[in-house]
Amino acid sequence: MPNFESLARRYRFQALGKACRDHGIKSLLVAHHGDDQAETVLMRLVHGHRSLGLAGIKRDSAIPECQGLHGIHESGGIDYPGKARRQAMHSSPGNSGKKVALLSRAVALGENSSRPKRPFSLVSEAGGVRVYRPLLEFNKARLIATCQAEKMEWFEDHTNNDPTLTMRNAVRYMLGSHKMPAALTTASLLEVARKFRSKTDLLGQTTRILFKKCIIADLNTRIGTISISFPSLDQAAFPLELLPWENRGQLAASLLRKVIMIATPQKEVHLSSLHGAVERVFPELTPINDPPAVAIPFTTSGVFFQPVVPKEGPGVNILSSKKCYWIVSRQPHRSGEQPTICFPASKEPSAWAEWTSWELYDGRFWFRVKNPTADSLLIRPLKQDDLVAFETSLRKRLKILAPAEVRWTLPAIAILREDGSERILALPTINIRDLEFGRKLRWEVRYKKVDLDATSE
Repeated sequence: MPNFESLARRYRFQALGKACRDHGIKSLLVAHHGDDQAETVLMRLVHGHRSLGLAGIKRDSAIPECQGLHGIHESGGIDYPGKARRQAMHSSPGNSGKKVALLSRAVALGENSSRPKRPFSLVSEAGGVRVYRPLLEFNKARLIATCQAEKMEWFEDHTNNDPTLTMRNAVRYMLGSHKMPAALTTASLLEVARKFRSKTDLLGQTTRILFKKCIIADLNTRIGTISISFPSLDQAAFPLELLPWENRGQLAASLLRKVIMIATPQKEVHLSSLHGAVERVFPELTPINDPPAVAIPFTTSGVFFQPVVPKEGPGVNILSSKKCYWIVSRQPHRSGEQPTICFPASKEPSAWAEWTSWELYDGRFWFRVKNPTADSLLIRPLKQDDLVAFETSLRKRLKILAPAEVRWTLPAIAILREDGSERILALPTINIRDLEFGRKLRWEVRYKKVDLDATSE
């Protein structure tokens, strides 16, 4: 297989992750060592990586290759409702509760005090298995010598010695069997990794400092939106001693990524993909001779950025002293794009049906259901035709809780009949259900793990 190495890695980590979940293990220590690090850096150089990509293997991370496996990847625990919001408010120093409430009313998607209040926030996931790599600073020869001195046995995979099997094997053979230029020796490659890891750590530290200065007016996990104002990155307005001025673009991208990950369905977002978004949100970083920018809606990395337009004018000058707010939500589904989960029909339909396993929908919502029917259940995006099934009062409530394009990104539970027809039963994240057909349906839904703690990376 041409992708043998990546498939082997995926199955290996998934097997390890399942074992950790089944045995209640939250921290997994793996034996990547200094030689592995040097090989990784050289492979990334070959593939054209630059800058932070040369930091190599991370010292610790969420377990890779396991997204969508509940209890393994950033899930399995509970972050109680409201905790994320309290963290967000706490991370904005100087904001009184009254100010936050006023800001929330100003940007919370059209809600006002005369309308019904929206449901409480969803429970968010927490926990999951975390991988640690404590041996990255030690080369393989030293580890073998230690094992020999302590009379400890170790295992080596014989396939590692076949340089034709994988690219890593070829790189390992080259580093171990040939005299390399000074810049490509193992010691030099490890120094490169240390240099860029230091830069990565500094970027993460500075991003957390900057995140504290954001004002989060509203975080709505029911519909997956966040309303946020970013601080200015103008050198005079926001001096940062930690990071050189020329790295402000990278810092802005890092901050945007932190916010984007709250709403995006994507597994990961690369800083290199956010150059256009940085120019739109932080125009102060563009050359001074460029014309003043007016905030306009845009999409990036699977999310939609919508500027909050004040009543006094049709546009928002984001070069003014008053920074605008952005409502960040999941990007509307493209034509033909319809993420779907199918829960099979119950073998013995009854009101006492068993819970299904947890499934991740659209990279954002974790679901499990009790299906009391003899038909399969689908979780898929809400469609305009679905609204016919709801009474007028429920359609009005939907308009309030999820206005504009946001509503068409909401997950809907529909019954799939034998003839292929569908009927919507519920909009589970906002607690709207068909009072006739969805009355016996039971579900649990949680939002994905949200990092609003300014003290964590």
